[in-house]
Amino acid sequence: MKKPIRLYWGENYSPKSPKVIKSIEKAFGKTFVSIHLYPGSLYQKALGILSKSFQIKPDQIILGHGIEGLVHLTSLTFLDKGKSGGMFQPSFYVYADNLDQFTRISYPVHYAKKININHFLKYIEETQLFYLASPNTATGNYLLNKEEIEYILRQYKGVFVVDECYYGMGNQTILPWINKYDNLLIYRGFSKVTGMASLRLGIACGNKSLIEKLRFNQTDLEADTINTFSLHVVLETLPYFQELALNTKKFISEFLNFLQPLFPQAAFLDSLVTYQFMNIKKYDTPAYKIINYMNKNGYLLSDSNFTNDSSLPFPELIKFPAPPKEHWKDFAKILKEALNQ
Repeated sequence: MKKPIRLYWGENYSPKSPKVIKSIEKAFGKTFVSIHLYPGSLYQKALGILSKSFQIKPDQIILGHGIEGLVHLTSLTFLDKGKSGGMFQPSFYVYADNLDQFTRISYPVHYAKKININHFLKYIEETQLFYLASPNTATGNYLLNKEEIEYILRQYKGVFVVDECYYGMGNQTILPWINKYDNLLIYRGFSKVTGMASLRLGIACGNKSLIEKLRFNQTDLEADTINTFSLHVVLETLPYFQELALNTKKFISEFLNFLQPLFPQAAFLDSLVTYQFMNIKKYDTPAYKIINYMNKNGYLLSDSNFTNDSSLPFPELIKFPAPPKEHWKDFAKILKEALNQ
């Protein structure tokens, strides 16, 4: 892969095993012979396979155009005009993009600080909907453990969405609780852990009532927006999910083992997402200058240049995923130059 390399969306560059590649090629073949057909029946088959894998019922699942599409559908379904929805800040920017169409309540969080649950519940009590990234994209950790989430579910009156799109990196899940709490919606995806972001397929799981409300705002034809190839790839690669997750974790661990000895002044946070978080407090160069330098030299840590650190949630941290392995030495060289400007 040639530079520039996009790293600001946290995409997964880990290589896939021959059997996973073969399964994707098989999906290509199946797509080719059915390319003239709408994928509605295949969508229903996918629901059946996923329900068996997740040990829930098919009517407790709905598929969408990535997690982004599900966030949009969820916001339209459960937020009334003039009402508010909530999220942690910083977190997945798509939550904010959708909630800003209504009224957004943002609860500030820090990667090294615990959340006061009762204060949090008081803060969001007027919201109809809340999004929790679990683990959180912007901090790399679980902001809430299972006991804390359950306490919230018992107290909160709105719909509580737990986005588990990084499940497999960290293995905390509350998916079985959809039968216990009628205000719980779970997201899963294939973008990050499996390294198949281009499929654009997101999964929402909840009790039958919640899923029916989502389907009310998703027309029958919209099931066909999930294309045949994406559905076939999911069906072919689902048996390899654990392998893909372990492979991703191994790839990231090897990258950090390579990087850490080269930057002894830096501290690396434990991360359960595809992003790595490097603490640069012991360096004199501001974060925004480091990001701009990396961008200029082909490793895109941001989609724009910065003029200062004010727009960065944690100026002491630089965030990036592992680039393709053939670029590791060059990445380290450019990062060292950026830190020592």
